[in-house]
Amino acid sequence: MADIGVHRLSAEQHAEDADRQRMQSEQSLTGAMDALDEYFQKVSESRLLNKAGLQPLRRELLTSALRYYEGFLTQHATTRACAVKRLGR
Repeated sequence: MADIGVHRLSAEQHAEDADRQRMQSEQSLTGAMDALDEYFQKVSESRLLNKAGLQPLRRELLTSALRYYEGFLTQHATTRACAVKRLGR
């Protein structure tokens, strides 16, 4: 009977570890998405990149960021953080 209690405790510990790791993963994912958002915003709002001759660079930076961002969201489509981000909240 004590064996069952040990297995239950072990299963509970594994579940707690899994929950903790999931939360850390979601926090890391949220941080990565925030960094992407900040990059997008800085490039799109940069007055320096709107100066004559720099528009092609601005377009290239935004295009490459958009490709990465879309791939990132596709790769993490099943996570709650990405779902919320897609909804714009």
